[in-house]
Amino acid sequence: MNNPLLAPQIKSKLDTSSETFSENKSAMMEKLEKIEELLDYVELGGGMHHHERLAARGKMAVRDRIANFLDPDTPFLEISALAAYDSAYPVGGGAVAGIGIV
Repeated sequence: MNNPLLAPQIKSKLDTSSETFSENKSAMMEKLEKIEELLDYVELGGGMHHHERLAARGKMAVRDRIANFLDPDTPFLEISALAAYDSAYPVGGGAVAGIGIV
């Protein structure tokens, strides 16, 4: 099928068996692991002691309130989870922002 509207396929010149590729992949995987650790930390929102203290007062953590607000079984895309990273402020900047279905 010859369709003039379709662009030709781009062939990759990437050599996935090269040493450079392997080194770059390892470095990227380390960075991704660090990001996952930070996101897990942010999700705790102050740690378990904070959640326990809120529960003792009959309150819910912000991410739990958001989960209750959203339509059941729908995703929530948090867009500022790493705000204020590497600064004097707490990771997440003390705020939660995102996109969800209500």
